[in-house]
Amino acid sequence: MSNHRNFVLFAFSLIFIFTTACAQNTSESDTVDKNSSEYKIYKKNQCISCHGTDLEGRMGPLSNLQQVGSRLEKEEIRSILLQGKEETHMPGYEGIIEEENIEILSDWLSEME
Repeated sequence: MSNHRNFVLFAFSLIFIFTTACAQNTSESDTVDKNSSEYKIYKKNQCISCHGTDLEGRMGPLSNLQQVGSRLEKEEIRSILLQGKEETHMPGYEGIIEEENIEILSDWLSEME
């Protein structure tokens, strides 16, 4: 009887872990409106290749942009977009991405908290 009870507890624990993980992944991806004009600029300029479709980051923890607004101010984000950041291998996009779109991306990313 003890083995059966342990198995049931183990099974419920696994179900809890999997449902919690799924709920967390869903909520993170829901924070990015993929139909927004900002996201379209993000996608058009190939930001997805390093930062991912849900801003989750593909190049290590610093490439995760889901909460970048809680780490950096808008002007810091703008500066990184323009000049790049050598230690994170982020290239600068001054003269590549239009200034207006740099501003739009800076505003959008600074709201990611």
